[in-house]
Amino acid sequence: MKKALRSTLTTVFIATAFLLAGISHGQEEENVIGEIIEIVPSENIIQVENRNYIVEKVFLDYGTSEDPLLGRFANLDVGSLVQIWPGEKWEGFWKTEKVVLFLGEKRDEVLERIR
Repeated sequence: MKKALRSTLTTVFIATAFLLAGISHGQEEENVIGEIIEIVPSENIIQVENRNYIVEKVFLDYGTSEDPLLGRFANLDVGSLVQIWPGEKWEGFWKTEKVVLFLGEKRDEVLERIR
């Protein structure tokens, strides 16, 4: 009886671990909207929520045109509201496909939507 119970508990534990790993992996690939908590300009790294990202491309969205404009890393500051498209994980950091910095009316619009 103990052997069967142990086997069942082991199976449930393993199944739960795989399920949580799948859920966690799926969340890591989703777009993230949040404020920059920390920034390392010399390495093009930002922290949003509990993740660190290496920034590849920055776009500026004022809400005035259809497509965001090409920006640069220097446009980002602590407290900036951004949307991140995560790419692949690399040496403990997530590389980004792109980061959109919300400015002006677009920032206000996004803040209203997420709060």
